[in-house]
Amino acid sequence: MSYELESKKEGSKKSNYEIHLITLKIEMSLLFISADC
Repeated sequence: MSYELESKKEGSKKSNYEIHLITLKIEMSLLFISADC
């Protein structure tokens, strides 16, 4: 039971990290686009 909770915590941590990376990529591409203008 506790093991399942731990793995769920790790899973949510990983997805949050992936969302953070995607957000960074989007912000970087937006910066490049605004720099081109």
